[in-house]
Amino acid sequence: MSQPDRAYDHPTERFPRAARSTAKKLGIDADKVVDNEDAGPAGTTGDFRLAVPFPGPCDIRFGGVDWAPGADASSSLTDVDVALGAADQTPPSAPTGLTATPHEGSIDLSWSAAADNTAVTAYAVYRWTDPTPIGGSINYTQAHVKVATVTTGTSYTDPGLLPTVLYHYEVRAADAATNVGPRSNQADQYADGTPPTAGDNHDGLWHRTFALRLSGTDSGSGIDHFEYRSGGPGSLWDTGNVVALGSNRLGNPSGARTVTYRAYDRAGNVAEASCVALIDGKAPATTCDAPSGPVAAPLTVHLTPHDADSGVSRTDYSTNYGLTWRSGTSFSLSTPGTYWVIYRSVDNVGNIERYRYRTLIVTGGSSAATRRSPNAGRPAAAGVTVAP
Repeated sequence: MSQPDRAYDHPTERFPRAARSTAKKLGIDADKVVDNEDAGPAGTTGDFRLAVPFPGPCDIRFGGVDWAPGADASSSLTDVDVALGAADQTPPSAPTGLTATPHEGSIDLSWSAAADNTAVTAYAVYRWTDPTPIGGSINYTQAHVKVATVTTGTSYTDPGLLPTVLYHYEVRAADAATNVGPRSNQADQYADGTPPTAGDNHDGLWHRTFALRLSGTDSGSGIDHFEYRSGGPGSLWDTGNVVALGSNRLGNPSGARTVTYRAYDRAGNVAEASCVALIDGKAPATTCDAPSGPVAAPLTVHLTPHDADSGVSRTDYSTNYGLTWRSGTSFSLSTPGTYWVIYRSVDNVGNIERYRYRTLIVTGGSSAATRRSPNAGRPAAAGVTVAP
């Protein structure tokens, strides 16, 4: 503006051509930099504060005034703030702490008050959404549209919104002289006040290990992430949608494991659920009731397996040091001799007990019976009766 300090005699007089680079005359933003806060590349559009040096009624027309080479105000200018009156040309500070709280179809905005050398009289609330890709790419920015002017308080509820759209907000303060201050921080939110639903794939069956997969649905802003913990109250929360469950020696025992999990949507709404997963990482334990010393034939031996989790599937044993195997929980030895017995049990999820060994000496009967070494290659299996 070539003559910024003289009072214009006629309220409809045209302002001379103004150079955008003259920061003192145009009052570009608080940082004195021509930027792209509103839309478009730097140097083409931005925020301008024009101080009109008289307080009386007037018309300000920007059409036909070249603000950049080859462009006029009607096509290139996005946001021009006009301060009426020359007495106060100091804008308020930026509002701080802008937050956005979601509700179904609306968003509550709240911020901390701006400061001004006189008094803040109003706050302008700006809203915009993400641009839609054109031809698979985004090569433009959305204009920040003023949706409300708040004259009382430091909050605003923006109604009539879609829960599937991410909305962005900024707030600016204005004083009585219509000076407009810099923008607040940006707050982003969906107008989604409905929590998602949460579920999982647990089947109520016993497993050695199990990948518990968490799932959720949300018809509004959509599922954002999951949190879970499997160590009970007080344990730490992990992030992810797959919970690897198994038994080990690091504090993850066998048995019923309660997993608590949460599904979050993009608006911050949360749904919590839990399930009980049955994990068996321990092999069965089998006891043998055979006496430790020689016993007269016939000798009946009972094998008793124990498995408190998934239960016992079968018990296997051999009376000839593993050359042949049978399944059952008892057997009888009627032929005198020495028997090298091996036994173990398997539970219903496939955990296999380590081999257990017993040497049984059966006396009486024919003198032809002899004791054999486990390496002799021939079992003392004659006279074995299987009782399943």
